[in-house]
Amino acid sequence: MRNLAVKHKCVGATVEIWLGDGHNPALIRDFSAAGFSPEVAEVMARAYVSLQGGNTLESQNANWILIKRFGKFISENYGYLRIFPVDVLSKYADHLEATVALKTAGAAYNTALRMLKWLVRNAPERVDKKIRLDRGHAASQAMASLTAREDAPDEVLVSQILRCCYEEIEAGEAAREKIRLLPLTENPDRFADFLLYLLMVGDGSIPTVKQMEAFPSGYNLKRVAQEFGGIREIFCQYYISIRELFPYYLAMLTQASANPQSFRQADMNCIMSVPFREDLERLVWDKKRSRRMQIPDFPKNKEWAAPNIARRLLAANSEMRHLAPLRYRNSLFICRTNGMNVSVPSWQSLHNCLSAFRAEHQLPHFSLTDLRRAGGVLHHRAGRSIASAQLRMQHRSSRVTQGYTPLEDLAAHHQEKIRIFQGWMLEEAKKTKLKKSASDPGLKTFESKAETLFGFQCKDPLAGIAEGSHIGVPCPKFHQCAGCPGTIVIIDDPHNVAKLVAAAKHLHSERERSLKEGWSKRFDLLYKPSLDVLRNEIFPVISKLVMDKAQSIPNIPFPSLE
Repeated sequence: MRNLAVKHKCVGATVEIWLGDGHNPALIRDFSAAGFSPEVAEVMARAYVSLQGGNTLESQNANWILIKRFGKFISENYGYLRIFPVDVLSKYADHLEATVALKTAGAAYNTALRMLKWLVRNAPERVDKKIRLDRGHAASQAMASLTAREDAPDEVLVSQILRCCYEEIEAGEAAREKIRLLPLTENPDRFADFLLYLLMVGDGSIPTVKQMEAFPSGYNLKRVAQEFGGIREIFCQYYISIRELFPYYLAMLTQASANPQSFRQADMNCIMSVPFREDLERLVWDKKRSRRMQIPDFPKNKEWAAPNIARRLLAANSEMRHLAPLRYRNSLFICRTNGMNVSVPSWQSLHNCLSAFRAEHQLPHFSLTDLRRAGGVLHHRAGRSIASAQLRMQHRSSRVTQGYTPLEDLAAHHQEKIRIFQGWMLEEAKKTKLKKSASDPGLKTFESKAETLFGFQCKDPLAGIAEGSHIGVPCPKFHQCAGCPGTIVIIDDPHNVAKLVAAAKHLHSERERSLKEGWSKRFDLLYKPSLDVLRNEIFPVISKLVMDKAQSIPNIPFPSLE
């Protein structure tokens, strides 16, 4: 999508928004029509330019919807208002909480609050001197809800979403092919004849309402079009509409784990080959906020791989590309809008399509941003490393990735590793006990002594000594024995000390790896206490002779941690 300079011009109670070198304003914001009195509308227009002038056009559009909501509230509850009263915000908050969802209420309230604060500073004559500008319950509740994210869609739901997308894409393509073949049939019906006539009027395209009205018999055309649902309905059948475009967008968005806002602005030149890999290709788009190109890889031979879906979409909207405004001419996601224009769907339009998509397929609630998080979680689990999720999500730092897929997402994998290793250690402990008893019947041994992960020995791993363990159940704290009262440390046995030395070296190397891969917080929580005890409390009291012998003894390798 081509970026054009956005300029604003206040003309009384309206704001003109100019794009690039256009000869006419692209958009006009009329604050009087939004519900404000002329006196208030003029200063609100100035506030809008001051607060929104530096934002993207998409953000300005979203903000304008919220301002119109505030204006409607003012006109319905106060009528002709010249000065905002003391309690206007509290009444607006009550109105929002009773009529709209929590997040919408918070956003609408904050928009009104920012505008009124600007008026207090720059147009104090339009607000009561004692006006209360509190944050408000709705805004606070909305902010609190943002910190408590729901679980990301799981693998089953993601597969279901993709399956529904593929079915809709195939159905839409079949329907468009069917209607386009109607004028070519040997025995065309009345609709086929009318469609052929429309294409003649539109010079190969379905004419717009304005084109029909300019035609000599335009009135009759409109009347006949009503028999088949109207010209807009014919448009939606013949060309790819916003609703038909949505499954293409949703399928690629899900596969690419993309940011939904930046992906919406992808260009038509979005497919790139992978150097030295004939089996892969990339879907690329520019993420302007991070100033970084996104380049996830996909297999070439998969019919529904994201690049192949992009090709299907490009074939579907290629004939209307020349009708799009210059700024959308090279965009991937162009379609016929409800107004019979050609453009990229707005952010709100995509959300409307998402609601319809969920309802039609009876899917549980999920948002577009949830799908990016779901991709991070699934790649984290599949790759068993935060680096896998980081690569898919195209983050510079793994710390950013951890905000989408915390390390707890691998809890089941870690617990399985613990159970396998714990069982192996118990078996080894039993073998050692039997060998010692056979060679020296008088040797005293602990009844259930076992060696733990980092070279310590335990009095009884079934005794439930460690915090969080249970009697009769193998202790799950095999990696936290350094601070356990059941730990035995033999410092005069070179073989035992050799295992402790090897454990310390392994922990040190894993600490370095955790810093590179972004799971250092987990390392510090689970393993650093053991490393600190070995270095600071145990090694200083081991004699040099024992330590030298221990360092010459080879040891079994330790498992990788995370």
